[in-house]
Amino acid sequence: MTSNARDARDARDARDTSIAFDKRVFLASLASLASLAFKRVYLFLISESKRNLMMSFTTEEMTLLSAQMDEQLRELRDLEKQLKSGASKSGSSLADEELLLDKQRKEIKEIAKESPDSFLHKCGNKAKEILCQESSELSKQWQKWGDIRNEDVLEKLGSVLLIMGYSGAALQILTVAISVYVIRVGLNAFCEKYCAD
Repeated sequence: MTSNARDARDARDARDTSIAFDKRVFLASLASLASLAFKRVYLFLISESKRNLMMSFTTEEMTLLSAQMDEQLRELRDLEKQLKSGASKSGSSLADEELLLDKQRKEIKEIAKESPDSFLHKCGNKAKEILCQESSELSKQWQKWGDIRNEDVLEKLGSVLLIMGYSGAALQILTVAISVYVIRVGLNAFCEKYCAD
């Protein structure tokens, strides 16, 4: 083999090695990019599913549930007026909040399959951060206005109940019942009674 032939063969071998190396580098880079793209898509999907998880209700459901809350709170005010007028005539004392909230307590018992107080303690402990911390949105509203926007309490408590495993009609009924309970007894009183360890 002549020197020129050997040089040509060596050049061809070097080129083939370089091409093979370039292919390996290219494939490794491609695999790395694909892996990175997959991770980013995966993380995006996880963050979106968490965001959707925290959206307990659609806009239409939220409007309906807020109206149900208003109706139940109105019924409680009317019942309280009736009890006050009856108490002054008969000399008996005004019924306590638990008697007034009988409808909500029955709904909680029926759906949760446990005593309302026990369930409210469980829910209260899980919702302690959103209800009882002074820095929470609901606590700030309560301290400022002595009330909470229906949509805010429904969204926050709905998320807690969703995480606890409730969905569908059960989620809606429980969320309204507990939201009415919180507003009726007062956020601070609810926290003292149901969010203590």
